[in-house]
Amino acid sequence: MKLKLTLLYVVSFLALTFFVHEIHDWAHTLAARIISGCWGPRGFDSWSFGAESSVSTGQRMLADLAGPLINFILLWVGWHKMDENNTLSEQSLGCSLVFATLPLSMLVAAASGGGDLTAGIRLLFPHGNHRVISLVCLLIVVIACIPPLIKAFVVLPWWQGRLFFYPAFLVLPGFLDRWLVGKVLNGWLIKANTPEDKAYWWVIAWTIFNLVILLLTYRKLKQLISDEELPL
Repeated sequence: MKLKLTLLYVVSFLALTFFVHEIHDWAHTLAARIISGCWGPRGFDSWSFGAESSVSTGQRMLADLAGPLINFILLWVGWHKMDENNTLSEQSLGCSLVFATLPLSMLVAAASGGGDLTAGIRLLFPHGNHRVISLVCLLIVVIACIPPLIKAFVVLPWWQGRLFFYPAFLVLPGFLDRWLVGKVLNGWLIKANTPEDKAYWWVIAWTIFNLVILLLTYRKLKQLISDEELPL
């Protein structure tokens, strides 16, 4: 087996990564909308309840947990697709999906005592020991992320996959996501003092843009791992 890492694959993978990011944030946003009955402010990398919303601590916790729940589900869909009995195209898609959820970012956030999961659980136990809560949340994230990451390492061909693709696609997409979405796009909204209603349209347009790119290049995600033999 060998890795078919093409430019079009990278484009498709990044579209998937940014789309997963937006699904994560839309899960927060929609949960907040259902709970409070109104739309809160949105950015490319931010969400909130409406200023006049009156919600309980438990309701805020549910909105906080909606985002990471999406990532955990997609992680384990990827894990399932990488089953050894599946085709290489399904394993390729599963591997891509695992890395597109940015598992390293989730692990780093949990290890530093942050992240949506930790924030949500702290709301549930406001008087609990923060260190204990952080450790419990870190354990949950480790249990959710490590098995799919191990499976991806096993599925990828050696040496291209395990020595190059694995560390590169584990680390670099998170940096790119934080820079492009968190700093450039979200920073532009803030700098331009964009009204809330227009901010929603920009975020919707960004989400649709990534979805269109993903749909046009989707088949490349299923061609990452090839059964062609490497030349001797």
